[in-house]
Amino acid sequence: MFTIYYIEDIDSLRFALSTFEFNIANQMPHFPGYPIYCFILKVLFLSTKSLGLSFSLIGGISIFLISIFLDKIWVLFFNKNSLRIWVMVFFTPLLFLMSTRYMPDILGLAFLIMSLYFFLSYMKTDDKRSIYIFSFLLGLEMGVRLSFMPFFLPCFVFLFFNSKSVFFKSVFIFLLSNILWIIPFVFINDFEEFLKIALNSTEGHFTSWGGGIISEEGSLSYRFFKMIESIFSDGLGGYWKNRHWLTVSLGLFWVLYIIIGLFSIFIKKTKFNNSFKVIFLCCLTYFIWIFFFQNIIYKPRHILPFLPFIILIVEYCITFNILQNKKIIYYSTFIFFLNLIFVSSFLSWQHTKRSSISQIKEYVLKNKGHQTIVFSSSLMNYYFSNHSGFEDIVLVDNKDELLKMKSDFSGQETIFSSFEIDTIINHNKSEFQLFHHNPYVNRLWYKLPLYTYNLDEK
Repeated sequence: MFTIYYIEDIDSLRFALSTFEFNIANQMPHFPGYPIYCFILKVLFLSTKSLGLSFSLIGGISIFLISIFLDKIWVLFFNKNSLRIWVMVFFTPLLFLMSTRYMPDILGLAFLIMSLYFFLSYMKTDDKRSIYIFSFLLGLEMGVRLSFMPFFLPCFVFLFFNSKSVFFKSVFIFLLSNILWIIPFVFINDFEEFLKIALNSTEGHFTSWGGGIISEEGSLSYRFFKMIESIFSDGLGGYWKNRHWLTVSLGLFWVLYIIIGLFSIFIKKTKFNNSFKVIFLCCLTYFIWIFFFQNIIYKPRHILPFLPFIILIVEYCITFNILQNKKIIYYSTFIFFLNLIFVSSFLSWQHTKRSSISQIKEYVLKNKGHQTIVFSSSLMNYYFSNHSGFEDIVLVDNKDELLKMKSDFSGQETIFSSFEIDTIINHNKSEFQLFHHNPYVNRLWYKLPLYTYNLDEK
């Protein structure tokens, strides 16, 4: 129902291309390659012959796994299941959106929750099998979503000080799990080329294009502001400037439940407290990691690991109040879930509509002339060049190149430009349009201008 059948942005394009040719040298997908995710995707694509369906199947399975193991974490400490956890996982806006997006983040989150469950199970039962399963799953996580790994640093610190023998055995299993997928991964890609890409991509991520504090402009306070927006508005569907009034009430419910839940955990000294400390340290470590070294300004998906634990806090709040026979919680919870389901479903419906860049792609193909030129950024042109219909369209991303072409213009060209170029080509624009989509569906390229120049018009 909410499966998307178009390429919504540049990152989605790279993962879509990986189903046809897995080649990190050509950024299909980009480093680190996400080999386990891409392997699963390829198997599904060969079966379904549909990109949209393949990505949605992975997303649906991931949501199912997140629900199961988050509920299992709950059962570890309260010995009963919770249907509300399942509903919140399914309808939390960003989780819902990411389950159909052409990205590995939701599967990475599933591995994160599964791994954490076995770690918490080990803490409670001291069953060494649980910690070895944790280590094995964590090795697989490396091949699904490498950037989630800092989350588990406190877990390894705990293991080291708790039992060095268990720690070293866990590290061995973790390395063995990595070897299982690294060997075929390196075999597919030339080792020297792979090493070169790894070094260049790692340096580039931290210094040039990764969106961290070095490569991205903006103060620390602005980054913190965008982090809060990403969690509260993008992640949970709470109100932000220019959003629908229903997000006001939804946001108020989230804030109220979180405050009451945290109060109960810290002040009431409940049996959930010990596990909460572990989760808190993991979340704090991950918070520091993405705050300084990830693109939290334009890519809210980096906050995904926080959402399941917010759900646990909310569930604790609701359960605690029901146990106290406060009938008002029944009514407020009913309204909260109706609000949550509506907001999330509406966003997912909007997700099925084309993104700004996809709208422009369709517009250019529909209105291209006999001689068509697209003048845009290199990333946008890469997006266009990987869609059918652009084979006979000239893509230009450099002003000097456009100036050189000017002398060869026949007067029959149609130019579509992301920038106003009246003075460059000495011709007035024929049309201006602004393409947009809801930034809380996808913050990347949510508003894009398009200038059209028909050179046969005087």
